[in-house]
Amino acid sequence: MNKSPKATSTSTSCLYCGNEITGRTDKKFCTVQCKAQFNNRKKNKEEESIQKLNRILRKNRNILKEINNAGHSGTQQEALQQMGFDFRFYTHQVSENNTTFNFCYEWGYSRL
Repeated sequence: MNKSPKATSTSTSCLYCGNEITGRTDKKFCTVQCKAQFNNRKKNKEEESIQKLNRILRKNRNILKEINNAGHSGTQQEALQQMGFDFRFYTHQVSENNTTFNFCYEWGYSRL
């Protein structure tokens, strides 16, 4: 009396390669490799925006590090812009004595 969908056999198409698959009714992929490739492609699409954001933050961080290591404590906005700094992106803010500092990881700046 057990009529589980796993007990029957049907023929469908693989979600990744489109090849015919046989077996359980709930089977979606013809091989383990197709299943892995399908999930990797899906994950990569979801991660693209995160990777793009991380590239921008990393660039901002490197610019701040370069300027701070050069001995500039108060950096003008124009100087950061000329180096390609993107003011829309930062990791966190800290307020101190009525001044807000934007940080890209451990390197920060305040707009002068």
